[in-house]
Amino acid sequence: MAKTLKEYQDWIDGLVQDRGNFASADRDKYLSQAVTTHDLNRPYWVTEVLTGDGNAYLELPEDWEVGFSQIDKIEYPLGNHPQTFLAIDEFYVAQVPTSVVANGRRLMFPKSNYPGTDIEAYIIYSQRHRLVQRTTSTVASSTATIVTVSGTPWVAEAYVGMVLGILVGTAAGQSRVITSNTTNTITVSPAFDTTPVALDTLEVTDVTIPNGEFEAVCNLGASIYCGALATYYAQTKSNTIKGVAADFGPKSQQEASREKALLKIYYALCPRRSASAIGAIGRPLQSGRGRLVHKARLR
Repeated sequence: MAKTLKEYQDWIDGLVQDRGNFASADRDKYLSQAVTTHDLNRPYWVTEVLTGDGNAYLELPEDWEVGFSQIDKIEYPLGNHPQTFLAIDEFYVAQVPTSVVANGRRLMFPKSNYPGTDIEAYIIYSQRHRLVQRTTSTVASSTATIVTVSGTPWVAEAYVGMVLGILVGTAAGQSRVITSNTTNTITVSPAFDTTPVALDTLEVTDVTIPNGEFEAVCNLGASIYCGALATYYAQTKSNTIKGVAADFGPKSQQEASREKALLKIYYALCPRRSASAIGAIGRPLQSGRGRLVHKARLR
């Protein structure tokens, strides 16, 4: 089952027992840094349908991030068997004025092979991962699949695809994928093993990191945390009862060793991918069919 933000936080807390003078906010900062680093190794790949309007270009998705997003591949035209993918010299990402396009980029077709009006193409491109708490609340009532809260605190369908976790209470420790939500209810699948009850505390997490990479990201966050502790102890001295300064050098070295060990675990779980290795991996279509992958990347 998908992981909540609290599960990431708890896992890191279990890995880093000695936290010095650091607070939970520091842990969350290092977890955020871990996700940012993980983005570069294992980005979040998104499939989008782009529709032609008769011009020799397509507008890239609104969430295309200049300097980070990369094109994996483009399927066009659709419906061919076997599937047809554009060659690397059949498209490119061009810079255009932001007064024309908000993100300053367009997908250009230099060989007059662009989709015609109302003709679709599939594009797979990278985004940064998300690991964000969107809301917390208190359960007013619940069935095995529908949780209700008081008032109308939410926007309808805003949390579809995110993860509902029960943090505190009878159903604590369970998490489920959100299939729909109204302004005060959330529907999940599959059903809870233990039905939440009134006064249980819930959390909605927007997470795109695959479950298979959960432990790796936690180890990376803990590694960054230990690196910060190593620096802290290297710079810290305290007075003993006799007034003699105590050196935290050994403690600093211990945390530095722990930093390296945890980083090694991260890369054992999520090995670095070279450009050629990335290009050899087929990612599934929404229909579940495999795709070939261009080895080049365009930003």
